[in-house]
Amino acid sequence: MTESIQPTSEELEHGAKYGFRIAMRRGEHSSGEIWREPDEVGWRYCSSPTRPAFSRGNPFRKSDTVFFDSEGSPVLVVRRLRFSPPTFEMVEQGATVGRITLRSILRNRYRIEIAPDQDWDFRMPLFSSAFFGVATSGARVFARVATNLSQWLVLAGPSADHARLVFALAFIHNRAWNSG
Repeated sequence: MTESIQPTSEELEHGAKYGFRIAMRRGEHSSGEIWREPDEVGWRYCSSPTRPAFSRGNPFRKSDTVFFDSEGSPVLVVRRLRFSPPTFEMVEQGATVGRITLRSILRNRYRIEIAPDQDWDFRMPLFSSAFFGVATSGARVFARVATNLSQWLVLAGPSADHARLVFALAFIHNRAWNSG
């Protein structure tokens, strides 16, 4: 059964709106941007051009994803921590600030842990263009496919507007695009 959660009128009125746009090429070195309504680019991201050293957590040496602010300064890095289940750590100024874990072999359910106390369950129901996430605090976030799969529109409820959550969702979007 496909689960669907709709935003409330308060979330629609007071929530933060974002858009994710991926460059129209698939592959490990894809890039994209995160924009705020209407078309104000807040951050950009791309795969790091340098490959990390071999480790048991990253045996295929997949590149890190680096997020940049509007001035081009690095803000956050997402790197593979564990191969199975796929787990990624979010690193900000050398400190781990969160973790993203794939929770389903169908690649449609993720757990996002944002330090210190925000844990999210983000779901992308199969055969649906609308996705959602719920935090342990009750905060909610919604996403839907825009004009094509390389673009998502995101609505973060008033208590869910958090840059690290936005970065985690953009990373999940990029993974979904590159594995599709």
